[in-house]
Amino acid sequence: MDIEQIQNGVKIEEELAIIKDNLDKLKQKKLSIESRVTELHNMVVKATEKINDTKTKLNLLETKKTEHESFKPGDRNEVTEIIGKYHMAKSIYVEIKAKDNDIKTMEFRSNEINNLIKKQQLKLLKDQKEKECLKIKMDDTKIRIDETKKQIDNNTAYMLASKLQEGQPCPVCGSKSHPALASCTGDEKTEHSLQLEPSLQFFKQQEDKLNIYQLELQKIEVLFKESENNCIIAVEQIKNFEQQVNQLKTDFNLKQSEYEKLIAKLPEDMNNLTGDLLEKEIESINKTGKEKLNQINVWEQKLDTINENYKKGLELLNEQKIEESKI
Repeated sequence: MDIEQIQNGVKIEEELAIIKDNLDKLKQKKLSIESRVTELHNMVVKATEKINDTKTKLNLLETKKTEHESFKPGDRNEVTEIIGKYHMAKSIYVEIKAKDNDIKTMEFRSNEINNLIKKQQLKLLKDQKEKECLKIKMDDTKIRIDETKKQIDNNTAYMLASKLQEGQPCPVCGSKSHPALASCTGDEKTEHSLQLEPSLQFFKQQEDKLNIYQLELQKIEVLFKESENNCIIAVEQIKNFEQQVNQLKTDFNLKQSEYEKLIAKLPEDMNNLTGDLLEKEIESINKTGKEKLNQINVWEQKLDTINENYKKGLELLNEQKIEESKI
């Protein structure tokens, strides 16, 4: 064996040693790569699981959102209409209530005045009867006065006649002839009728009687005048009251017309309601509007929560996909 062959053998051994060393390194690298591949595979699997889990959650959120939207209690425009209807009806109701109070006040005042008219009519009837009685008394007293005056005049003539002498002139007419002498009147017409003293006594009685009648007449005339004035006042008061009633009727008809026009302005389902029932129905509208608005607020808040969670889910999904792409 020559030196060249030995050198070639050594070279081959050296090359085999290098190849063996490289082979060992390759095996180690293979193992490292396989370990890394396994690790990356596991990372991919986990990332995929996370992505799928996020997608599942997003699908659930979409389903929940769809379901939630199907139960939407209404929209804000609807609530705005309800609230507008409430405020419109409430405003009309306030006016209706005011008109109704005015109408009731007028009815009460009208009844009150009618009662006053009845009282005045009764008073007028009483005053008229009293006036008639006083008129009868006054006329009767005037007749008595006239009769008494006539008796006094007759008695005065008798007194004058008792002093006349045939051939002597009459102090009244101047005649010297006295064919028809006056006689005494009343109880004095007796056998002493030609004596002066009984005539003077009768004259005095008649004068006293006349004074009594005249005083009585004055009192009756005062009472009659008062009664007459009372009748005039009562008539004027009745006329005044009747004018007030007529004016109240005019005002009542006007208020009633305004009341009916306000009722016509109400929503159709409220036209037949009045008083407490109308107010209750109006407040029911307000309550419905508030409840619906509250339901919408709760619904929107829940929808906002779902949308926010969905948005966060999408952001998480994008982050997960980016992480997956980096593996």
